[in-house]
Amino acid sequence: MTTQRPTTRPAKPRVRRGTDPTKPIVVSYFPWIEVQLTADEARRLALDIADLLGGGR
Repeated sequence: MTTQRPTTRPAKPRVRRGTDPTKPIVVSYFPWIEVQLTADEARRLALDIADLLGGGR
């Protein structure tokens, strides 16, 4: 059994980033999930994803 989203509209992330680099970046797929990352965490996550997809650093 798979869980389906309640709408057929494609999920597009909303990214909120303020001018203060010390505040977290918020990525949300409302209303399903919301993630808050610092800039350093976002950078490390992007590098990990690139490694998983076979990209280099």
